[in-house]
Amino acid sequence: MWQKRAFKILLLLCSTSLLLVLFMLYDYEQKKNHLDQTAKNGVKHETQAAVQQVDKALNLFLSLAHGIAEDISTGKLPRSKIKERLKKTMEKAPLLFGIGVAYIPYVNDPQSRRLSSDYINRQNSSEIVEHLETFTVPCFYRFANPQHHIPKCVVFVEYVLNDITTGISTLSLGQTGYRFFLSKEGVFINHPIEKYVKTRQTLFNIAEKRDDQILKQLGQRAINGDSGMIEYIDKLTKQSTWLIYQPIPATGWLMCTVIYQNELFDQTPLTPKLIKISLWLMVFMVFFFAILFRAYRGETHRLWMVAVTTAILLLMEIIFVYYTTALGNQADRVIMLNKASLHHFLTSHAKKQSLSQTQTIYIPTKLTIESITFSGKDQVSLTGQIWQKYNDESHQGITHGFSLPEATSFKMNEVYRDKENPTESHHWHFEATLPQTIDDSNYPFDKREINIQIQPHQAVEQNVQLLPDLEEYKEINPRLLPGIQPELVLPDWHLNRSFFNYRIEQTDKAGKEQPLSNLYFTVLMQRDYFRPFITSMLPVLVVVGLLFALQLLLGKVNRFANVIAPLIALFFGNLFAQMAVRKSISTPSLCYVDYYYIVMYFAILGVAMSYFLFHTHKDLIIINYHQGLIPKLLFWPLILASILSITIWTF
Repeated sequence: MWQKRAFKILLLLCSTSLLLVLFMLYDYEQKKNHLDQTAKNGVKHETQAAVQQVDKALNLFLSLAHGIAEDISTGKLPRSKIKERLKKTMEKAPLLFGIGVAYIPYVNDPQSRRLSSDYINRQNSSEIVEHLETFTVPCFYRFANPQHHIPKCVVFVEYVLNDITTGISTLSLGQTGYRFFLSKEGVFINHPIEKYVKTRQTLFNIAEKRDDQILKQLGQRAINGDSGMIEYIDKLTKQSTWLIYQPIPATGWLMCTVIYQNELFDQTPLTPKLIKISLWLMVFMVFFFAILFRAYRGETHRLWMVAVTTAILLLMEIIFVYYTTALGNQADRVIMLNKASLHHFLTSHAKKQSLSQTQTIYIPTKLTIESITFSGKDQVSLTGQIWQKYNDESHQGITHGFSLPEATSFKMNEVYRDKENPTESHHWHFEATLPQTIDDSNYPFDKREINIQIQPHQAVEQNVQLLPDLEEYKEINPRLLPGIQPELVLPDWHLNRSFFNYRIEQTDKAGKEQPLSNLYFTVLMQRDYFRPFITSMLPVLVVVGLLFALQLLLGKVNRFANVIAPLIALFFGNLFAQMAVRKSISTPSLCYVDYYYIVMYFAILGVAMSYFLFHTHKDLIIINYHQGLIPKLLFWPLILASILSITIWTF
């Protein structure tokens, strides 16, 4: 009778926990999808607004050009009045760079057209500027039959696409997202990497070099004039990326917006929900296996199967919680993984600078770390090399070199310099000691982070800023450790990632707070588990193993006094092992591994209590049932549940 009742209770608990898991999963997915959709809608709305803004400006240019061409063709606008009309047109369209009317022999050649007497621009010069776009509208000598019209001249309009896009909102781009424009043939009209535009690269060329099918699809959609959104993993940076594309009606070009999901769609707030789901899923699995193994029959071997399964599930949950919560917070930095993102960040950052500041001068810089040594408890010693490029014109008057402002000791010597007009390259070797904040609270699963701040000599006086020379690295994916010498080996540590990043800090300058971005090179590392496991975790395993063996003897030891000596020995063994571990840890407060030893103290106390109650309270069923079966079954689940609670609390 009691077996049926136990089965019904287990079935009820199993069903209830399953329904709760399903409800929490549904709620999690709903909130995740809501965050995802909100971010996507924001990006799409901003892209559409940007397309409308560009299209409006281009349509205005077309309308003005067609109006002038129509008036010239019909004779309403005599040649003597063309220049005056052009000046009025420039006033109506402040985004126009230049406009003109070209007659023979200035019609066909863009450079020759600018020599026409009926041409004006904002630069008051006939020289062609970079990134200048032009379109023409023909004028005709008209006859009754339109097929007999004879070309008379052309109205040509010039504009710089960057002038049109300057006012477009970039809020949805995050810190490193960017936009670019493609022609109907897939040619780059505008891109943060100027080389693509200057060399008339096509998206198909880039896709072929990278063997990227997504870019090939985008090029084909540009030709087709499609619009939509692509989600993919960037082959260079391994980041999850959204690519939104939409045609511009006036020209048929394609505006493309590249967004990195981790900057707009932060899943960190969902982590606690994910852990709760995993905990309840574990509870469901325990009840499910209890039914599967027919534990409700009360047979000892079936109960042991449930206990072992529960212990395994708890261990898996500990591992899951650790890997889910052990991600570092990167909110205070902007990681640079490609030149396009770097360009967008610097451009948007420059807009925030005070208008009184001079234009920022950038110095391309490459860094390689050769050795890392932790000297003492709060310092790290580094050696490495730095390369910099200086242009004779843009870097005139700037002192060559760099500094590490946070270093307590610093030496540098120039290895060589190379002159290739107009660029001069410098190569330095340096040695530095930096203060290092060491946090061993998660030992032996702790991580360390080395941040090397790099500054030019004249960062403040001349508004000079260092620029990571990303093109000089074969690989820029942080997991492939760019900027780290391949032969570098750090004992007891495993290097995880390295990357350039900018930190946004508030600096008081002339009594006014301004956003300044400091260039850092960061190295992330994880402690090697093997040695700490042997020195700190093995004693815990030995103690818990012997304790379990002692617990299994419950009911077979005649006197309580017979277990006092082994328990005392285990207590002092645990204590001495903890003291030995503490000597290798710098933090004065309790660290993660300390809690394992504390759990062992309570486990020793628990085993002692079970023996005491077994011999002094024979009528206590929970202790005396089947020669102390219940304390034996609960031994591993209780210990692992304690460690799980500590893991959730610590990480």
